Amino acid sequence: MGDLHTRRDVTDTVLRIRALDLPKPVQVLTFTDGVGELLGEGFHERKIWQRGERPLKEYLEHEGIDVIVTLEPGRHSFRIDDPYWQTIQLEPEKTGFVLLTTPDAIARIWVRAALMAAPPRGTHEPRN
Repeated sequence: MGDLHTRRDVTDTVLRIRALDLPKPVQVLTFTDGVGELLGEGFHERKIWQRGERPLKEYLEHEGIDVIVTLEPGRHSFRIDDPYWQTIQLEPEKTGFVLLTTPDAIARIWVRAALMAAPPRGTHEPRN
């Protein structure tokens, strides 16, 4: 039963990210296997372990990360011990991210604030 619940969390997370209709390509940092593979075309996954010893802030900027996804509960992660991770979680606005709400799911998703403020694709400013 626990395995089924985990699959449901991953599926719900993938659907939530796709529903944002973010401009492609989207660079996604994941803490959980399975998320990136399911996002599909236009999404490029970077797994947290790929950053090696680089500071998180530097890694996010270098890789152009647009979305961060974790299914880990709580603020502490055994995968990452970096003070910038605490800032993203507690004060995302200071890092340029927005925390999305995920009702009834353990997933936590942060998206670059600039992407959330952009007009939906297919819209344009009226011409004068």
